Amino acid sequence: MRTTIPGDGSDSGGLSEADSFRARRLKQIASFTALALAARLVVNMAIGSPFNATQIELTAGLGLVLLSLWLARRNALDNAGLLLLASLSAMAGALVWSNEGMYDTALLAFPGLLIFCGLLLPLRYFYGLLALMLGFIFILGWRTMAGIHVPVVDPSYTQNQRTLDLLLILALSGLCVQMMISDLHKALHKSQQSRQELEQSQANLTYMAQHDALTGLPNRRMGRDRISQAMQHARRRGSHVAVLFVDLDNFKSINDVYGHDFGDKFLKSVAERLLAAVREADIVSRQGGDEFVIGITDVVDSKVIPAVALKVLSLLREPVSFDGQGVFASCSIGIAIFPDDGDNFDALMQLADQAMYQAKKSGRNTYCFSTPQQSDTLDLVAPEIS
Repeated sequence: MRTTIPGDGSDSGGLSEADSFRARRLKQIASFTALALAARLVVNMAIGSPFNATQIELTAGLGLVLLSLWLARRNALDNAGLLLLASLSAMAGALVWSNEGMYDTALLAFPGLLIFCGLLLPLRYFYGLLALMLGFIFILGWRTMAGIHVPVVDPSYTQNQRTLDLLLILALSGLCVQMMISDLHKALHKSQQSRQELEQSQANLTYMAQHDALTGLPNRRMGRDRISQAMQHARRRGSHVAVLFVDLDNFKSINDVYGHDFGDKFLKSVAERLLAAVREADIVSRQGGDEFVIGITDVVDSKVIPAVALKVLSLLREPVSFDGQGVFASCSIGIAIFPDDGDNFDALMQLADQAMYQAKKSGRNTYCFSTPQQSDTLDLVAPEIS
């Protein structure tokens, strides 16, 4: 099914992008070929060459090329391409056969015709034309060596005319080669651009699948994977990983009073402050809603953990501006430590979650450490931040 390419600036009559491109190339080649044949006929007339078989072949070839150009302008591309290649091949073959045979200048047009065919027609026509040319040259060579075909040298065919024919053939062949190279470069550039766009699209999809759309933080799954990797690294190094479960206090009231748009802005601000509270090697992820998880990696000094928790509490107490007034919130933090409290992410999360609820029971705006037994006894309850 053919589709129209919008906005290409040329009324392609419902042609597909590929057919529009092929039509443009076909018109270009037919136009240049017609000009070359017309120039050759004008030169013959100017020097008073007799109207012989060569002139008839050139004139017939010019007429068929113009007909193929007319068909191309009417978007009959297959017919135009076949007519152009068939007429030029027949003309070149007739010139070779009726004149100097294996030594005729027109024989040099065969490679150019193969290039034309490769540009304008499907691959099967290229192989068909190549087979015909090989067969033609084989028969002509055999007949010439057997003395059956005797080359005819036209005494009126001067060296100037031969030079002109060579220049015209070389110019047309060179033009087609340039078109092929240009088309190849464009195709390679487009392919590279498409590949880059695909890679970027895949990267974007991967990013969206792994990150929270609102805050840009790693989502629940990505946070789990990164913290689990940090645990494996800590096991090899003999260090610790602290999991901090952060839950905002009374965030629902902020949404109810100031609206969800401000609530989203508030969560973004929370994400920025959590990132500011930890090192670059640490992990901050959003579990969902107003819950966040921090992974403090490669801990060798236990004092680092409460220091980070206090910094989080302090930063989250800073106001977020709303219509000229500051909106405050606090958070409660539950902490579990690998490998002391558990040897896998799920176990640590469960303990950190329970410790977080204990922090809320202790007055909110504080943090609590957990033990594996979680029997309402905590290693440490931090003082509430005023």
